[in-house]
Amino acid sequence: MKTLNHGYLSRLDHLRFFAAVLVIFHHCRGPINYFGSITSLNDLASLWLRWGSTGVSLFLVLSGFLFCVISDAGNKNIEYKKFIRNRILRIAPLATIFVFIAICVNQSESTPMDIFRLLTLQLNTGSPGTGWGYKLYPMGPIWTIAVEFQFYLIFPFLATFMSKDGVKTILGMIVAMILIKTSLVIFNGPGIYYRLYHSIIGRLDQLLIGMIAGYCYIKGYFKSVKMMPIIFIGISLLGITLFMHVNSHMSKHFMPLSFTIEAFFWSLFMAMSS
Repeated sequence: MKTLNHGYLSRLDHLRFFAAVLVIFHHCRGPINYFGSITSLNDLASLWLRWGSTGVSLFLVLSGFLFCVISDAGNKNIEYKKFIRNRILRIAPLATIFVFIAICVNQSESTPMDIFRLLTLQLNTGSPGTGWGYKLYPMGPIWTIAVEFQFYLIFPFLATFMSKDGVKTILGMIVAMILIKTSLVIFNGPGIYYRLYHSIIGRLDQLLIGMIAGYCYIKGYFKSVKMMPIIFIGISLLGITLFMHVNSHMSKHFMPLSFTIEAFFWSLFMAMSS
């Protein structure tokens, strides 16, 4: 699936690099933590290091954006079987290497379920915290492969909805996901956050918001604000900073909206940077 209507957006590669740097710094921060207040530049830096995992959210928003643009907001024909096959061919080789490394390290406790988990690319299962195998080898972010692949499975349908009624169905799905997360928090408490964090249930609205940003880009809605990119980039970074600060308090009232708010500010940042 290639687009002939929209040129290569080289600036998005810079955003991928920025997102990767955020995640790397987060995982390599050592004992640095954020203690709930910003009174100095050190506190601000600690906040961004502690919640640098927000780079994952930027990646997911970018995925939704790119697939929307590539499909011309669903107007290009997507052959489902071919689309899924191409996604598997891109994902499977590196994922297979990592899984075999983890199996090698943990031969005594490895089971055939590990192979099944690989064959179905459901690598965000089998662990209470993060991706399968993270205790055996530094491969925690492997859970994102599962979330991305689950998105690929439904993207052709989402693109069809978008081609028929614009963003109406997509917005309805975002509202539905917020309601689902609200119910999960009510019945399970704030601790459910980390289950949502590593699952498509928690992350789908971020991918959907990326699609809406892609739709707005295709329609040219961002052109009217392109004259003030620095202002909007500043607003988006301030919004992300405030989001991380509020989210650090793990409020059960804020939690159902946290992924959605985070994605909104990153989509704004991405739109002004693309």
